[in-house]
Amino acid sequence: MVKEVIDEQFLRINRAANLMNLTELEKKHLPHISIPVKVAAREPFDIEIEVGGMLKHPNEPGHHIQWIELYAEDVFLARMDLTPQLTEPKTVFTIRLDNVGSVKLRAVSRCNLHGLWEVAGTVSVLPPGTPVVHDNKVACLTCGQMTFVEGDNPETCWFCGEHEAENFAGC
Repeated sequence: MVKEVIDEQFLRINRAANLMNLTELEKKHLPHISIPVKVAAREPFDIEIEVGGMLKHPNEPGHHIQWIELYAEDVFLARMDLTPQLTEPKTVFTIRLDNVGSVKLRAVSRCNLHGLWEVAGTVSVLPPGTPVVHDNKVACLTCGQMTFVEGDNPETCWFCGEHEAENFAGC
């Protein structure tokens, strides 16, 4: 039975079944991606990704996160390979997006025992030269998974779908 569950996890990209009721396995494996709600085209900005932020993932030779990748839609942007015990599954990628519009950013990580895990969020890319100020990070109090940037005034958390503005507070 256990072998069947493990094999099944390797046959697909794993995602949260219910964002409002994450399992222990999901809390350990889902990447947490921090992105601004809006950016200016062709301007560099940071994307932070951490695995095991809600519940620490093991980091030993027999069970660890092997790598973290970042995609814009289906376009590969960056990858960080990890070594058990000597590195932590957390990284910052500085990227830029050239096309104006909504872009889905996807973080994918791989656990050597539990396969691929993905989470995605959308960023609005504004015309080049549009001033965008990013100050303090703001987190969704409902799920704690998505951080916004103060001043972006998000209406909806992309991670849990919460719509109430009072559910966002400074970290």
